[in-house]
Amino acid sequence: MRLLIALIAILAVLFVTGCSLKPTPEVPCDTYDTASQRNECQFNLSVRKLDASGCTDILNDKMRQDCIDEIAIRVLDIYPCRMQDKMVKRDACENKVSEAKRKAKEAAANP
Repeated sequence: MRLLIALIAILAVLFVTGCSLKPTPEVPCDTYDTASQRNECQFNLSVRKLDASGCTDILNDKMRQDCIDEIAIRVLDIYPCRMQDKMVKRDACENKVSEAKRKAKEAAANP
């Protein structure tokens, strides 16, 4: 019985003091050694935050385009597509968003 009470007390102290699972702090992307690592970091950070403006820090053209496309698809909005540097890329992004919207609408209609 004492063991159970002691265990509960220890768990309560840990809970109150904040010793629970906390997310690890983000490592700034500019601390990575290679450009490809920095680009990948910025891609993941931007997509996770759904921040298309962060995609502009990606130096690789294809990865920057994919970053913007991915965010536009996830938010189901063509607005981020306007950040594409060429009209053909904007059109392709808008088409991907339209397709994602169509699929989301179908999925909602057929649960």
